[in-house]
Amino acid sequence: MAMSLLAVQGFSRRISLRSLRKNISTVKVLQNATKQAEALLKALQPRIVISVGGYVSVPTARAAKNLGIPTLTVSYDRQPGLATRQQAHSASAVAVAYLPSDLKKATLTGAPVRRVIRNLDIDATRSDARTRLGLPQDRKVVCVTGGSLGSAALNAVARQFVESNQSREDICLLHLTGQRYINDDRPEFEPGAKITYKRLESTVAMQDVYSASDLVVARAGASTVAEISTIGIASVLVPWAQAAEDHQTANAMALVNKNAGILLKDSEVNEKLFDEVHKLLSDEVKRESLKRNIEKLRIENASALIMVEVEKLIRSDK
Repeated sequence: MAMSLLAVQGFSRRISLRSLRKNISTVKVLQNATKQAEALLKALQPRIVISVGGYVSVPTARAAKNLGIPTLTVSYDRQPGLATRQQAHSASAVAVAYLPSDLKKATLTGAPVRRVIRNLDIDATRSDARTRLGLPQDRKVVCVTGGSLGSAALNAVARQFVESNQSREDICLLHLTGQRYINDDRPEFEPGAKITYKRLESTVAMQDVYSASDLVVARAGASTVAEISTIGIASVLVPWAQAAEDHQTANAMALVNKNAGILLKDSEVNEKLFDEVHKLLSDEVKRESLKRNIEKLRIENASALIMVEVEKLIRSDK
């Protein structure tokens, strides 16, 4: 399998002379990248082109349109981005993770989730997962994660909570700091303290993290929402306030509107996060209700459903 890289950049949405200059430059960059993409597609002669959005997809999607190659536009966020919305107008087919959708020709497929997550049985694997992670068996476990890169805001409030040692009950905090923040060295707490603490940069074994946890605190990116919806776990979602068009809030609200998750704003996280955590840990009925409701949102075999759309386009292009 070969990989080809195109030089691209996004438009600035700010109103300033500097942004205007950048956007003029961006137009030229995209024009050059589109020409490169056309040459690449002519050489590869693909049956279809699949776009999952973002400004990086624009040159190739435009090149496919110019060359008459069928395109499948895929949107995993509840609120599709600008590039996806534009591409959907001329796309041959559109696959989405949520309905209703403003995108024309939208077909519900869900967002692909790794097989190990799809097949996860949390209750059956909890004890072994905690052993592998070095976590206590007899405490409620709360996972705080900002994704593979991490979240400075979630990291700060997690450390503040641990260092205050003012937990209302014995809990274990499993903290995934992200790659950028692991060197922010903090001591781990000795077993037996009111709060036990386990810090990791990140892990490829997220199935163990989910199995070990009673509650997950996370951002509301499309992949995270898809995973917690697939496995069925109680969550507090803190959408990243600077996400384009606030799309993470839309992702979180898709759960909140179904009583399948709790949402806290970035501006509320310092004051309210661990009050909310304590309320949920002490209310098993509420946690079970969140789990049951989120399980209803699970879409089986999203990858297979997307492949159905791919195969339709291939057959129609013969």
